[in-house]
Amino acid sequence: AAHIHSPAGGQGMNTGIQDMMNLGWKLALVLKGQASPELLDTYQEDRLPVMRAILSRTEGMTEMMGNENPLMRGIFNHLVPWLGNLDFIEENAVARISQLALNYRDSSLSVHHPAGGSLRAGDRAPELVLRAAIHHKKYEEGRLFSLLSPSRFTLLLINFPDSSPIEAQLIKALEPWRQLIVNVQVEPSYGPQRKQYRDYFGMRPSVVLIRPDAYVGFRGNERYINKLAEYCRLWLSPDANLRVA
Repeated sequence: AAHIHSPAGGQGMNTGIQDMMNLGWKLALVLKGQASPELLDTYQEDRLPVMRAILSRTEGMTEMMGNENPLMRGIFNHLVPWLGNLDFIEENAVARISQLALNYRDSSLSVHHPAGGSLRAGDRAPELVLRAAIHHKKYEEGRLFSLLSPSRFTLLLINFPDSSPIEAQLIKALEPWRQLIVNVQVEPSYGPQRKQYRDYFGMRPSVVLIRPDAYVGFRGNERYINKLAEYCRLWLSPDANLRVA
């Protein structure tokens, strides 16, 4: 990827890394025959709006910093440092500049159904502490990102008192892609991040399919398992399991 723009805001490296993370897993799956070639079209669909927004911001910052108008220079020199010291602006600026706040909600690769909580398909998975169990092992507390992998999808089963019935449905519905998707049962931690967990995921049972680049591809409740299967059928190969190296 190549983006010609001002270095204002230090966006070049972050943009390149995000481009690589977005395209890398898609190329890998297509080259292995595990995904439809149409998956590659979503790279531009995901990233082009981000690139345009970054170009607009960096050009605006460059124009403001280089403005020779005394009034504009005074505003820039006195108002900007004051604003930069405000906590909420500082937090938002860090998330925006690091590009952790961007989302792909408008991408065709993002499918959202009602599920509760603020997390939507297309959002970056939140980095928070929770309790997780894989293959019905004992729940252990840890960070969500420790469960993710750049070589596969992670399907979170959220707030299920007993995940056995939903897992039985998932095993049947997602059989062609069982090698590409790992099911993880999660529940809130006992610590201070319990509220943050509820804010993101709500209190109702739901499923969250996280892409290899840590963005949510699909979200819905237990009534949308067939829609999740349709999602996988659209983007992944029907014989994906036979192509696992």
